[in-house]
Amino acid sequence: MPGRWLPHPRFAGVEVRSLGQGEGFDASELRVPIGGRIPNHVHEDEWDISFIVSGHGAHHQGTPPGETVTECRRHTWLAVPPGMAHGLVNTGRSPLVFYLLKVKRQDRP
Repeated sequence: MPGRWLPHPRFAGVEVRSLGQGEGFDASELRVPIGGRIPNHVHEDEWDISFIVSGHGAHHQGTPPGETVTECRRHTWLAVPPGMAHGLVNTGRSPLVFYLLKVKRQDRP
């Protein structure tokens, strides 16, 4: 059963709830408010794999001048490798909700 919605510890206005954990991974659901954002950040030791449940957004990956921006909406998959800068902006008229699977790198203890 999913946990309760809590304020994200790092991103103002974003809510998160746990969907479970296992060896080497953590699953959660995030909700970004209308006009909200998850600023660019980097995870050195884990993959971020996301599945958009509802809403519309712009996913930023990489750093300028090589940054790519991908429009995302319901049923969009996103995969970010370790060490890659990435962020997400809610560009829609409703909260942007997505599942997030964080998977630890297998080449490091």
